[in-house]
Amino acid sequence: MSVRGVRSWLGDRLADLRRRRELRRLSLALRAHRGADPTGSGPHRVVADKNGRPVLLLADSDPAFVVVRAVGRRGAGPECVLLATIEDGTATIRTIQSRGEDSVGRGVGTAVLRFAEDLLGAAGVTRVTGRLSPGDIEHRNRQVHFYRKNGYSVTLDGLEGTIAKDLGPRRGRRPGPAEPGSA
Repeated sequence: MSVRGVRSWLGDRLADLRRRRELRRLSLALRAHRGADPTGSGPHRVVADKNGRPVLLLADSDPAFVVVRAVGRRGAGPECVLLATIEDGTATIRTIQSRGEDSVGRGVGTAVLRFAEDLLGAAGVTRVTGRLSPGDIEHRNRQVHFYRKNGYSVTLDGLEGTIAKDLGPRRGRRPGPAEPGSA
């Protein structure tokens, strides 16, 4: 094996060990999350960001709200947090925030939003709405791009705006036994 081949193999092995260490750390975070949940089975999902690093999505929900947190890289605290309130079959996204610029563009926000949509759909929510936060034009443009790529209609009024998406009645349901009349 050439020196280049050995370096490549060592690099791949080192990357694999780092991923395993991250998964172990995320597993411990999940156990801590379950410890805070009396049922021991809080909704969660493990996804990979665009760089292939594992990200743990943790959710807390209630008939009136859903909170989804993404825990990933070694930093303290969540990388992304979404809070949505639920009323009369409609959820309103109150906030979705990433920890910093290094968290933008890695797919974590999209994973958090999709997980929240799945949870909301399973809770019977058929429509998700929200407001774009007023700010500088660059920030607003990132928000518009984010929501449009995730299937939301965006209505703008100056620097402010609203978002909306119909989830439909079956969104978020887990596959189960065939329903009568389907085949």
